[in-house]
Amino acid sequence: GKIWLTGGYSDATGLFNDVWNSSDGRNWVNVSSSAAYYARSSHSMAVFANKLWIIGGESLDDSDSPALLDDCWSSSNGSTWQSHSSIVTFFPRKLHVSGVVNNRLWIWGGFGEDADANKRTLNDVWSTADGEFWRLETSSAAFPARCAAASTAFNNRIWLIGGAGSNPYVEGKFYYNDIWASSDGSNWVQILGDSAGSGTQFSRRVLHGAAALSDKLFISGGELSNYFLNNEVWSTK
Repeated sequence: GKIWLTGGYSDATGLFNDVWNSSDGRNWVNVSSSAAYYARSSHSMAVFANKLWIIGGESLDDSDSPALLDDCWSSSNGSTWQSHSSIVTFFPRKLHVSGVVNNRLWIWGGFGEDADANKRTLNDVWSTADGEFWRLETSSAAFPARCAAASTAFNNRIWLIGGAGSNPYVEGKFYYNDIWASSDGSNWVQILGDSAGSGTQFSRRVLHGAAALSDKLFISGGELSNYFLNNEVWSTK
């Protein structure tokens, strides 16, 4: 298997639409320096139907102003990308999470537009079987609206961890350290409540990572509510 990296943002050069992969995490191969998808950041990725998928995010419009995206692209090799016209699409968003449940590609939450085109954190849930037709599974899932959370599959469920209840890049933000899980993508149960953090619960954070290994669920890094970055690693069974 390989690790894949797509797009992103740098203060020095702006938005990217390149593609990289690595077999060991140390040595990286530039698969494409300018892929067909729009340069973007804050998007999500998933492996679905034997393809890489890029979903939503934030780009720039014709006047170079930030623009939320509601598109998705797929590739079987990382160099050639297909745009899915999305006849029925999800609302534009960034900082959402995505995954695969029951042979469908899903997205959860994020920061974007609601049904009234108001920009806010979201807790809606969408899924698709082909990238063209997206189905609104629920407009208000059980977990509080959030963006910049972490998500992974563990013990036959999708897990949603932490995140921000408001735009993390503006004043007045607030972060979570709760954990939610779902076996079907639509119905969520709270596993761990939001708290100030303790010796047995990580502190509130955003933009962290989550992964499962053997019989444990791990989270690592992220930005804390004081804007400090950290390199902690936490696990649970």
